Amino acid sequence: APAPQAAPAPQAAPQAAATGVAEKPATVRIDRSAFVMMAVCAICFWLRDSATWTLAAQRGSALGVSDQQMSMTLLGCTLLGFAGPAAASFMGDRLGRTRTLLFGLVALTLVMAAIAAARTPLLYRLGFLLWTAASTFAWTYVLEVAALLDRRGRIAAICGGLMFAAGALGPLAGGLLDAGRGARLPLAIAA
Repeated sequence: APAPQAAPAPQAAPQAAATGVAEKPATVRIDRSAFVMMAVCAICFWLRDSATWTLAAQRGSALGVSDQQMSMTLLGCTLLGFAGPAAASFMGDRLGRTRTLLFGLVALTLVMAAIAAARTPLLYRLGFLLWTAASTFAWTYVLEVAALLDRRGRIAAICGGLMFAAGALGPLAGGLLDAGRGARLPLAIAA
């Protein structure tokens, strides 16, 4: 007959049961290269956007867009900003994360280039309307990548904070671009 096996030793009761205090979760380290990459991405992304907003009226005036038309365009941009994340969600379910992120970044680059190259008020205003949707579309997936790199959400939270920091520095960058205007201004906006 087989020898009887010893019963497993009882495990110690969790600390929470003994002391009433929950144990601290293990510290999860963030990959520094991922953190730096996402921080640079967030700063560049929003520095470009906020510098562009700063230059919107000046460039529009140069193309013959009235202040009232530009105000209505910017209002439309705000409303179309909701379309970006909705489209990202729809496309992400069908195309997957990588292709959807690449689509968003390419679309945003093309829209920014179109704004920079616009020579008529209509094309300039249309570019701005598409820009907001493309920008919020791409930013949705940038944040998703940040969340995947750090499941606890620290990188995504830092990216959100850097968004505001870059937004504060954008008018300075836009002003410096405006001070050195000329043929380089449309190219700088697209970059």
